[in-house]
Amino acid sequence: MTRGMKCLSSWLLLLAATCTCQAQQPAAYTGFDRNLYPGDALLPALRQSFTFTGYWLNNPPGETSNTWTGKRALLKQNGFGFLVLFRGRTDSELKGNDAAALGLQDAKAAVAAAAFEGFPKDILIFIDQEEGGRLLPEQAAYLFTWIDACVPLARAPACTAPQFRFPTGLAARPSARRRTLRTISS
Repeated sequence: MTRGMKCLSSWLLLLAATCTCQAQQPAAYTGFDRNLYPGDALLPALRQSFTFTGYWLNNPPGETSNTWTGKRALLKQNGFGFLVLFRGRTDSELKGNDAAALGLQDAKAAVAAAAFEGFPKDILIFIDQEEGGRLLPEQAAYLFTWIDACVPLARAPACTAPQFRFPTGLAARPSARRRTLRTISS
């Protein structure tokens, strides 16, 4: 092989490696999240700008009904992907109640709603904990039970909360804490 051929061969290998590396760069996707379903007629226009939407499985924060129910097939038909959301309970809803039992009840409701909407069994469901600040013991009991309950039901749980901080003394639930930290940091 001549020196020129070796040089060309090296250059082509470098070019191929560069193209491969660039092809492996993560893609960016833009989505939208609204508490109220935007309406069937707006989907084509929204799809021009967005590739996915937040999809509520229960009543969104501050709402008394869920206008997203039954819209998954139409959204999918219009080319949307999904960020599946479940509204967690506020501290006022948990205080004075069995927070762990409510976490189990809501996890079952989230999984049932995801199945009803036709989402695959391995869909990642985000529980939306609206209250930020320090995670209170009843919130921890609720969230960790919710997360632990979703795992055996073949759903991948995640937790999203503003300024999510764990209270002291959560050593009793390290498995849920590890899963929560892993899903928040991913």
